[in-house]
Amino acid sequence: MLPHLREQDVGQEFLESVEVCAAGSYGTFGALSKKKIRLANFPNNTVSVKITRWEDLYASFYNYRCKFQVTAPKNMGVMVVIQSMKMRTRKRISCRDYIQFQQDDGVKSGQICGTVDATDSSKVPERSIGPRQFHDPKGALDVTFFTDARDDDEDEDPIALHLIFTAYRECTPTLINSNVVKQCSSLRSHSCISSQLFCDGVINCGFNDEDFGADEQNCGAVQPRDSDEVDRSISIYVFAITTVATLVIVVILSLIVCCCLRKFAKQRRSGDMYTQNGGSPLHHHSQHLHHHNQQTGFGPDIIRLDTTGPTAPLRSTEPSPEKFPVVDIDQPPPYDALFPSAKPAWQKSTSKKQ
Repeated sequence: MLPHLREQDVGQEFLESVEVCAAGSYGTFGALSKKKIRLANFPNNTVSVKITRWEDLYASFYNYRCKFQVTAPKNMGVMVVIQSMKMRTRKRISCRDYIQFQQDDGVKSGQICGTVDATDSSKVPERSIGPRQFHDPKGALDVTFFTDARDDDEDEDPIALHLIFTAYRECTPTLINSNVVKQCSSLRSHSCISSQLFCDGVINCGFNDEDFGADEQNCGAVQPRDSDEVDRSISIYVFAITTVATLVIVVILSLIVCCCLRKFAKQRRSGDMYTQNGGSPLHHHSQHLHHHNQQTGFGPDIIRLDTTGPTAPLRSTEPSPEKFPVVDIDQPPPYDALFPSAKPAWQKSTSKKQ
């Protein structure tokens, strides 16, 4: 079973193109002008040829005639392998529609028709008539494509055809050792193709021997993917990267917002404590000292800082004379103050004389 063809890696041509089939392809072969497909113009000297690029138009290719030639670069041969085919037969004995190949020296393949599934890798498919492959060592293949008209009572069964043409060359030791080319057939020294065509999901090696399809054998786990799968994988990768980046940005912004809110709440709590304590620690301390001085009666009033109004001039208050009488510290205290109930000695002596 073959993997899906990586068409983005292979040059493509279509029978509907005027570069392949002349505009007068409908009718007899005598009016046809043969077009050329040069493999030297395509990567790895290989090209894919289909009836049309639009599968819905396959049913319109009845009563169709087309002739073209495929040529290889100088000193190279050319081979063709039918990848898939659906062309009508006459009771599976002969061909009603057919494809035919002819070498430069006039040797023909015979008419080829029937059904070949794209997943069939066998050299001789069971439901086909004629060979699946053909080659010309001189590097030129003439191709004839013919379809019959459709009967009125016949089901509209679409016609399909997919061919792969590949140029091959002499297998020199230098090329093989450099891994530029690989050998398609162990029985032929003139059978090397580009090493990039191996294990790509397309049968390029089209020799009629036991090495048919050697380029798609022993490929192991190599499974080429089609363009839709590649695009889908890229889309998933881009989506995953975008999602992760968005989540990282959201987390960072959330942390920044949380830090700002915590800092704001802390500053607000500090402001509330400042207001409850009278505006400032100095103001609270001055009130406490002033209250203590008023109770003891000593010491000047502490200067009060008023933070609610304009700053007043600094001044000190002295004790009131009424509350604290002036005492001369050089005079002894009065006698009455020392002995309030006793009479002085001079009064006692006076009373005795009388």
